Amino acid sequence: AEVGDITPQILSLKDSKARVFVALLQSVDFQTLMREAKNYGLFNPNNVWLCSDACSQNFIQYNITAFPNQTLLVKDTLNSIQGMLGVTVPNDVKSDKFKFIVDTYQRTNNVSFFTSTPPMYDGFYTLGYALDLLLKQNLAPIPNNVLSAIRNVSFAGSTGWVDFDSNCERRPVYDIVNVWRGLECPECLGLHPRDFFVPVGRWNHSSGLNMYRPVHFFDGTTKIPDLNLHRPFDYFDCKDGRKKTDETGKTIDLEKPKWGAGNIDADYFCDEYLDCDDMSDEPYDCVPSFKILFIVYGIITGLLILFTILVFVPFTILFGFIIPRRRVRASSPLFLLIIIVSGVVGYGSTYAWYGKPQSVACGFQPWLLGLAIVSMNSALIAKTFRIWRVFRSPFTVKVISNVELIVLWIILVAPVLLILFLWTLVSTPTAKLEEHDGLEHLVCGPGGFTDSIVAGYVWFFLLVGYQGLVMLFGIILTFAIRNVPSKFNEGKLIAISIYNITLLGVIVIPVFLILRYTIPFVAWIIR
Repeated sequence: AEVGDITPQILSLKDSKARVFVALLQSVDFQTLMREAKNYGLFNPNNVWLCSDACSQNFIQYNITAFPNQTLLVKDTLNSIQGMLGVTVPNDVKSDKFKFIVDTYQRTNNVSFFTSTPPMYDGFYTLGYALDLLLKQNLAPIPNNVLSAIRNVSFAGSTGWVDFDSNCERRPVYDIVNVWRGLECPECLGLHPRDFFVPVGRWNHSSGLNMYRPVHFFDGTTKIPDLNLHRPFDYFDCKDGRKKTDETGKTIDLEKPKWGAGNIDADYFCDEYLDCDDMSDEPYDCVPSFKILFIVYGIITGLLILFTILVFVPFTILFGFIIPRRRVRASSPLFLLIIIVSGVVGYGSTYAWYGKPQSVACGFQPWLLGLAIVSMNSALIAKTFRIWRVFRSPFTVKVISNVELIVLWIILVAPVLLILFLWTLVSTPTAKLEEHDGLEHLVCGPGGFTDSIVAGYVWFFLLVGYQGLVMLFGIILTFAIRNVPSKFNEGKLIAISIYNITLLGVIVIPVFLILRYTIPFVAWIIR
């Protein structure tokens, strides 16, 4: 860029999207900045400009009071900066010192003085008063003595009352000024000026800020511009089920994906987590799609449940009780029904994992699945226990009633009930927000008194561990009846259960825990 060319800096200001600009410049540089800023549209109803006394002071024509016939000269620059705010050192136009300055300039040059003249005049007066004090005290005018004397100086100057604090700094008074364009100010020094800085308030060290006139902004009104600028952002509207953009960056309040959430971050769309109540953030065109997965799995699971209820239940009742068949009777119809009901509950438990996590569903998940598995395995073991008791002494007639086996079944199931009860009481499974990959998602997790993922794993592995002990008992019974005729032997079914529990503990659970937060879709299928 050429010397004096501030275009790159102006473009940088424009690209910054800032709404408030502060100019700490002298008059000439200030005019250059204003001209370029105007050319690039930085003066507009959305922006506010502030400048220091170094720029605003040079535009205020307080001295016009002494020259009532003088035409108010306003640079072209000022016509484009309506609404600018600045600060100035006020002039006491009624004071003798101010009138002296005006008379001197008029008599000597017949022109208006610079607005920086009164502060300089008071500065020289301050030094004069300080030197006078030193002379009266017979003290040398060295810097330390001068500073000490200045602290004791106070007088009515051309800029108002002048006095100093312990740091030898003047206790300041500033006028807050505002460019009014085309607006009359009858109270401004008894004139009717247009297009110049008008005093609208005052600040001093004792009383603070006092605004006594309204501030007019670029559009000529007193309405404060919207300075709260935000960048546009995309979001997902759960109610409309589509992505949208908030152009203002502040109209839409993003919500956490709790139940009832309306507008959530756009990154939640197709992220393999269910964040909207109606699952609209995971539509059919997502790859992979939870909706398609739920439909497919839901239909298959529903058909299995219907088949089990409509085929196995009537078959067991018909040939186990109404028209007894030896093979069915040998398999204990009552316990067959327990196994069937357990299977139906087990199938149905998968529906607790469908959709967006909800606290009630989270609470039912371990109960439905845990009880279904242990009930089915316990029924198989109870039947096997009866076979073992009967064939343990083949020459002794033994009758093992269903009541005794029900008691055994209850004994085997009871510990699971206790584990689930304590789990629910101490580390209640609930839907809670957890952060994964920078976004919070509603997932089922432990709550209650512990509210710890570690506690949740402890209860889960206690449940799985007990299932393992039950199956160990089944292994022992299966080995004990290995020579029993096949129509009484439940060894194959127990072996299948042992295989399932082993597969669950050794492969399925570890894989699920690894994929749960990395590939939720695959983790759901494995679960």
